[in-house]
Amino acid sequence: MKSVQLPFENEDGDVQLNEKLELVGRRKTRSFKSIYLPLLIIGVFSLSLFSFQRFQSLEKSLNTQSGEFPKGAKETFEIQLPILYENLVHEQHLLDYSFGNSWGIPAKTSFKPEIEPSKFNRVVLTLNTTVDGVQYDRLAHVFIDDFPVWRTSTAEPGNDLIFSSSSKDVSKYLSLFQKDEVDLTFQLDNLVRGRLNGAFNTTLSLKYYFEDDEILDEGPSAYFQVSNKPAQKVTKLYKPYPKKTPLLYYPSDKLEFTVPVIEQNTTSLKLELYISGNAAEEFWYSNVLDKYKDKFINHGHALLGRGPVRVVNIYLDDVKITSLAPEPVIFSGGISPALWKPIIGVNAFDIKALEIDLTAYLPNLWKTGGKLKIEVTNGEKDDGKVAQNWIAAANLLHWESAEIESSFGEVETFDNKTSYKFFAIETSPDNLFQTVVSNHTAEIYSNLTFNLYNGSQIPVKLHTISGAGFANFQTYAKYGDYQFLSAVNTNNYQTKIYYQDELLTQLDRTKVFPVVISILTEPVVGYDITYEANITHVYQSNIKIDDELVYKVKSVQNGTSLFTLSPNGNSGFGSTDQKFSAKLTAPYPELKIKEVAKAINGSVVERTHLESVSDHEDVGEITVDVLEFQPIVKELNKLVSNGDLSYEIAFDLVLKMFSQYQLLQTMDRPIRSAEETYNGPVLPNICARVGSRIKPY
Repeated sequence: MKSVQLPFENEDGDVQLNEKLELVGRRKTRSFKSIYLPLLIIGVFSLSLFSFQRFQSLEKSLNTQSGEFPKGAKETFEIQLPILYENLVHEQHLLDYSFGNSWGIPAKTSFKPEIEPSKFNRVVLTLNTTVDGVQYDRLAHVFIDDFPVWRTSTAEPGNDLIFSSSSKDVSKYLSLFQKDEVDLTFQLDNLVRGRLNGAFNTTLSLKYYFEDDEILDEGPSAYFQVSNKPAQKVTKLYKPYPKKTPLLYYPSDKLEFTVPVIEQNTTSLKLELYISGNAAEEFWYSNVLDKYKDKFINHGHALLGRGPVRVVNIYLDDVKITSLAPEPVIFSGGISPALWKPIIGVNAFDIKALEIDLTAYLPNLWKTGGKLKIEVTNGEKDDGKVAQNWIAAANLLHWESAEIESSFGEVETFDNKTSYKFFAIETSPDNLFQTVVSNHTAEIYSNLTFNLYNGSQIPVKLHTISGAGFANFQTYAKYGDYQFLSAVNTNNYQTKIYYQDELLTQLDRTKVFPVVISILTEPVVGYDITYEANITHVYQSNIKIDDELVYKVKSVQNGTSLFTLSPNGNSGFGSTDQKFSAKLTAPYPELKIKEVAKAINGSVVERTHLESVSDHEDVGEITVDVLEFQPIVKELNKLVSNGDLSYEIAFDLVLKMFSQYQLLQTMDRPIRSAEETYNGPVLPNICARVGSRIKPY
């Protein structure tokens, strides 16, 4: 058997049908020869609406050439899977820019790669940022030749001088960097005015690597090559207006694209969709059903409606082919800014694209191309309305084989299912209990036949199942002064590949995004508002090949904060810890790491890196007696039994739900009665951005 072992930064990889095809073919046909056939691409590349003009004050910008940061600056960081490429062959400085009043004015430049295309086969972007003073967090986008390649966000300085450094493996876009001249656009919408005096001083650089793609013989049991092998081609789906970047704002803009006729030597095709909710959709998973959005409005809490489910539906030629859950990302102005100093929220520096595998639909796309339509709904029905605004950008990635002369096939059967259930009760005017569970699945059978130049023919059958799941529980008490959310959102993908009726391999990919948040608002004094916020934010990504777990990444953040909002300036205390672990086995590079960090009131008090991680985990059925929690517990048990979520995380989530329930039972009745109205400032809600109402601290 042949498998490849390449350094691997995240799940941005492809899965390629390998020597098993040759082994089977030798038994069944004399003309079948080994080829390099990437049939399946695996991976997941996963704000506030903010943006770009040249800011003149560069006194505090970092020394971009030396990579040094200003003296006395505090680091803000995100614990992530490290870049594992080893053979760095060149590093090139691309851009220095300070984003002050830069709203709608991106930085634009072009560069000539300083190394020949044959000398590198992997590329990594590195972004260094400093900011001083007072400013909101901002969303940022990197485009190469108007192709989106990286979506990120910034930290909030909180009247401090801070810096951050983050890297993104963009090797799947390798072909974009192998031209004589490359256009670069960096968009970071920002405003400098009044107390908002912070400009984001940035430098962007590019690292070139050359990784040995040597194929090693390791026996007949490994049927795939797993790597982050770059796509041979990237297709642009949207051409922006002059002086605009290729961003669309749903639902104001329609997300409808034309897919051209696909080359018949294409063995894998993916739609890559960057999409994230902003404004009223930033904390979509904490929104309530429309019926209850004004329930506590006379007591200072203005909730957001349209429910806590957001489904990204993908249509091809008016047929819904898959549904996905957006990843909840909490930016550094979210819930409580004191939570994210200096540990930034999970994936806030790398807002991954959703990846939609279109390989099973190649038989149709080889012939006529197609029409893609993307919509975001509230899950109740396909056209369930959502609020403004979802920022979107898309690419089409092609993996091709030079040994294929022509191809044909057929989409045999297709089916999709949707369910949406909700349960809500009000036992008194001051409380609300709401549970929503929704599941969306799509299943397809198709066959593809590849004709090789050497006369061989490879018939392959694909069976693919994809889906998104949502389990959401919310509690409100004390007329909204107490709010509790527990949400578990999942994306799953499974494909089976058959050759001449023999199962060659099975791939399972799951991403789970649990989040638990509570807010307790203290009695309001004048216009100063103090509230306690607690959060658990989890990201877990698993990849299995033939039921063997070969890739597992977990990131768990816990935080607590006491924060005061005041017209005279916000202030607060925060404590956050993060536990990150990763275990990769063949055919991935062998990796087993664990990193732990803890910060108190803006200072790191612990940061430990361990090369060895214990595999021990006590697994059992999780139970809880509180009826309202049963839908969440049921979903958690299902994820644990499938191996998609660790028992440790699931049990911790249940404990947090139960402890919050016990806290609720011991609370005194609110001082304010149902007949009273509230005439003070708008009070904190999980679904409201702190900085959108009161000046940032």
